[in-house]
Order: sequence, then C-alpha cells, then structure tokens
Amino acid sequence: MRALIAILALIQVVIPLTYIAGGDARINAFLTNDDTYYYLQTAWNARHVGFVTFDGINATNGVQFLWFSVLYGLTFLTNDKSAFLALASTVAIVLTCLPYGVMWRLSSPRAGFMALFWFVICAYRPNQYLSGLESPLHASIIWLIVLQYVRIYRRLSLGAVSSSSVLFFVSLLVANTWTRLDSFGLSASFLALVLLTIDGPRHPVSPRPLFARSLPFGTYVAGALVIAAGTVGLFAFFQLAGGSLMPVSALVKGHHVDRMSLGAFYNWSLVLFPLRIQGANLLNILGIVAMFASVWTLAGMRVAQGETDFAALRLVALTLAVSVLIHSIATFGMFRYYYFWYLSATFAYWTITLAIVSAQLVERHAWSYRMTAAAGFVVAVPIVCLWWMREPPNNLAATRYEAAKWIDANLEDDAIVGSFNAGQLGYFSNRSVVNLDGLINNVTYFETVLRDESPDALSAYMDRIGIDYVADHLLGRWRELIEGNFVTIRQFGLASGGSVRVMKKASGASRPEPAPSNAAAISHKAGR
Repeated sequence: MRALIAILALIQVVIPLTYIAGGDARINAFLTNDDTYYYLQTAWNARHVGFVTFDGINATNGVQFLWFSVLYGLTFLTNDKSAFLALASTVAIVLTCLPYGVMWRLSSPRAGFMALFWFVICAYRPNQYLSGLESPLHASIIWLIVLQYVRIYRRLSLGAVSSSSVLFFVSLLVANTWTRLDSFGLSASFLALVLLTIDGPRHPVSPRPLFARSLPFGTYVAGALVIAAGTVGLFAFFQLAGGSLMPVSALVKGHHVDRMSLGAFYNWSLVLFPLRIQGANLLNILGIVAMFASVWTLAGMRVAQGETDFAALRLVALTLAVSVLIHSIATFGMFRYYYFWYLSATFAYWTITLAIVSAQLVERHAWSYRMTAAAGFVVAVPIVCLWWMREPPNNLAATRYEAAKWIDANLEDDAIVGSFNAGQLGYFSNRSVVNLDGLINNVTYFETVLRDESPDALSAYMDRIGIDYVADHLLGRWRELIEGNFVTIRQFGLASGGSVRVMKKASGASRPEPAPSNAAAISHKAGR
C-alpha cells in the first residue's frame, strides 16, 4: 500500500510542476484563479509597502491569517514577482501531498483507498488545491488533526496519553481556525471529541469502552490558554490589519447572503457532497441524501475488539460530518458553487468515509486489499490524469493576464485602476488596482459604499482615491455609473463572448484632486 501512496504523491507533484516550469502565463492559466492574487499581491505589498494592503492605498484584513502569513514569509526569499508566484505555487503543490504522508503513517489497509480517493479529488479539478489559495494548507492541517487523534486513541488503548500530544492536538485546532475562520465548527467538534475520548466514561457513538485516564489539571489549563491566545491573536490581526474584528471579506459576503433562495439550497448541497455537475441542480441535491446516508452507515458499523485504528477513523469521520454540517449552516446562502477552498473538511470526510466503506466491502467479499487497490489504481489514475492533462487553459484568466500586461506597458506609472475582479490585473500590471467588490479593500469602503449600494457613494469614493481607469469584464449593478463616466480605450475579447475592457475616465467627468497618499506613490514600484 505504501508504494501505491508514494506513486500517487509523485504523480500529483510532477504534473503541476510542468505548468510551473512554463512561467507566469501557464501558472496563471492552469493553476490559479483571480482570488489567488488577492493573497499574493497583499503579501507582496505587506513586505514592500509596509502594511497589509492589496492596492498600496487601502489597509485591508480580507485574508485568512495563516496562509497570508506563509506567503508573507515567502516574500523574503525573492524580490522577483515571477519567482514568488512560482514559489507559492510549488508550496501549494507540496501541501497537497502532505496528506499522503499522513496516510503513510496510518499503516492501515484503508490508507491505500484514502490515497486513491484523495488523488481523484485533487486531480479531477486541479484548481481545488493547486490554486495558491489557503485550501492546500487547510487540507494539510485537517489531515494532521486526523493523524494526531488516531495517535491519541492508540496511546489510550495502551493505557495512557501524554500531555504534550494533547496540547499539540489543541494547537492544530487553533491553526485550523487561523487557516479558515469559518472552520471554527471543526475545531470545536474535534475538541469535544478528544475530551470525550480522554475523560468520558463511554464513547457516545462507539460500543468500545474508553480506556480513559484523566490528564493532569495543568494540561487543561495550558490547553485553554493556547485556545485563548490563538483566538485573541487572530482577532487582533484582523483589527490591526484592517480596522475590524471580522475580515472585510466576511462582511462583504455576509451582506450579500440570500438564505431563502433556491440557489442557496442547491449550493448547500454542494457543501455536503461536492460533486458539482453543471446545470444538474436536481441531481446535485442527491448529495444531501448521500451525506445523511453515509453518516447513518458509519454510525451503524460495529467495531471489533482490537480494531483501534478503525475505531478512531470511524469517530474521526463522524466528527468531520458534524463539522461539515455546522459549516454548511454557517455559510448557508454565502457559499457559491466555485468556492472550492471552503470544502477541505468535506473532501477529508468523503475520502475517509469512502475508504472505510471500500475496506468493508473488501473484507465482506474476502478480496485482497493489495489487488483491489491496484485495480483501482489501474482504472482511476489514467482516467484522472488524462482528464487533468486535457483541461484547457482558463480563457478568462489568460485574457486578464494579457490585459494586465497591456496596462503595465501603456498606462502611467502612477495610474490608479479600479476593478471588481482585481486579482490578476493587480498582480501582473504593476499598478495600484483598487478592488471595487470590497473583498480585499478597507472596511470603510464596505460601510460607506457597498452596504448602502449607493452609486453616488461609489462615484465619490473613486474621485477621492483618484481612480483614473477601470478594467474588468463585468460591471454588475454599477454598469450605468461606470459607462457614464469612463470610455473604453482597449478591449480584450473572451472566448465565451464579451471582453475585458480597459476604460479611462472621460475628460468631461471632472473631480477634485485626490488626497495625497504615500502608499499610492510607491505601490506600483513595489509591484515591479
């Protein structure tokens, strides 16, 4: 089984490295999306400009803390943005392979099935985990939580568990929330699980009695301090970076929540079972049935005496199911079908659950674990690899890249550009590109412009900041305002129709001089 795991990890590394070797254009078209560059540009500017900012003008906290911190650290390894992009993409690839290391350490026949399912998840839609967003880091931390819980369970089966192993487990739970704030349900669920495992008289869902022996009181105090320090540190970062305790991206998404729509219900089904079949919403709803059926199946499984790893993994899967349900409720109406970076816990749940069910089938029919896993490898891997390799470049991403390079070559060095989809344009244009959808802007922009949805407020904001240009392919509800004040000077056609337009403020649309900003003056320099 370990040879199978190693081969899958190797394949998962080699294929995306061929894209990285192709430089910025191929990385952008195959491995990233627009939101990737919200993180990359903000981390880059945090080092070169001196505060947390995407555009060099507005302070922001619209990032997940731990992944931003990793990228910020990487900026000290290079002064070249192309090298930084390649480095960040490579780190993302390495992190997608860390779960294979966890499976390797589990030393269970189920680990081979886990590796197969994990490979299919990562390779079926590569941008789920190779996008340079926080999802590969989040997945790695979740799998480390799984491994550490299994270790604790094993040690308890032998009679005792060390305080250090429990405190490390608690630290991983804090890191999980640092990686995605909306994953608090996972941390809370696993904290409850480990406390019940250590101190409960009997497991709530397992017929197996607990071998429980309470830890020293100081361990509980230390664990509480770790959680408190992690919580205070996280919200202190958000407050210091952007002026609000909640990240501005959460405020913006929460403002646009529509919890009563049919679309929100369809999207909820994808949080539970992320088999997205475009245009097949009714079929996707079967994912809700699959989720609850799988939980029922896991809860009804009997655990034989001595099957320590199986007992632990079953409890892990049930706890992941609880956390996924909490997450689906917390993000209901906010989740969109392409928010794959929300779903690391869901992917981990289905990887473990399908592996457990597969192992049960193998045992029931007295098949060989090795032969079954090898057959799965022979069937699944070539199909998935071919699917991966035939994936065309993202035309929208490539077109934005082309537009950004044109901006870099043709607009003034101190030009300030506005965009509702600002990631790629901001990173590759080497200009101050202000994010007008608010996700990576300052909280005051959300409060004064987006919350009231006021065209006059947006117009006043653009005048105050000094936005001379707008570049985008969609203008949404602001289209009339933008087209009334800006004229198109360059268009870049999209294969799907429409175009990415670069627009300049019309000469008749006068405005007062923008307030001076040192950050605005140096932002474009930091981008080079």
